[in-house]
Amino acid sequence: MMSFSNIIAFIGYIVYNYLSGTIFTPKNNTYWIVGIIMGVLSIGLIGYGNYYETMNWKVFCTFLVLLGLGYTFNIMNISKSNASDTHLENYKNKTNISTTLFLICGLFAYILNYYEGDRCSTPEFLCNTDMIMLFMLANISIYQFVHFFRLDDTKLYTTSKDTDTSKTGIFNIAILCLWQFYIYFLSDGFTDGKLISNIKQYGSGDKKTMYEIFSALSIFVIAGFLITNITLTYECDKWKNNKNIDDIKEISYNMVCTTITTIIILLLFRD
Repeated sequence: MMSFSNIIAFIGYIVYNYLSGTIFTPKNNTYWIVGIIMGVLSIGLIGYGNYYETMNWKVFCTFLVLLGLGYTFNIMNISKSNASDTHLENYKNKTNISTTLFLICGLFAYILNYYEGDRCSTPEFLCNTDMIMLFMLANISIYQFVHFFRLDDTKLYTTSKDTDTSKTGIFNIAILCLWQFYIYFLSDGFTDGKLISNIKQYGSGDKKTMYEIFSALSIFVIAGFLITNITLTYECDKWKNNKNIDDIKEISYNMVCTTITTIIILLLFRD
């Protein structure tokens, strides 16, 4: 059951994301004060809403983790004292563009499923507002999480060079949107199946349809694709173009993290 408190908390984080991409700067304490206040209010809202409608611990804990991840790395990305004005301006642009496109991607998946499917007359994944919000939150929060390590001096997954020079990051974000759109409909294919106890899948349509084949085979396709990407990120260090190397790594780690998160959410919310 959808809770309006979940929607308010979701909108609150989206608003904070846009504030991070516009008026917040590391020169004052507004960004972390507002972030902490909104984070605490979101926890209270989600807790109250889910408790009032019979406490759904899965929804509460998942929202809590994703909102915590999002607010934390938004604050950390803004507060990086070692980042130049150019880096901060690029970060703001990427935050605005990624937030907007990731939201459009989730909403488009919902609308397309509604009008091209059974108009949500069956309990499909893409008809569940809480699930759509969780996946959009996951995509936005993970983007912030991965981008933090590209800015960070430790260079955990990037080359030792400063390659964060793109003003918009539109190519990386566009690739991630395509990946997310695929994941939305892949996840919907598991709505009626038994992922753990029964390998046979039934999709959002009638039983014995191509959904079951698509969903089952996609597990192996994604696994192979991710292994290839992880291998590529290590081999591409031999290239000379450090920016392309780090772009590929950023895309790959976003894909890995969003896929892992998708699997966890699917396992948690299967009845």
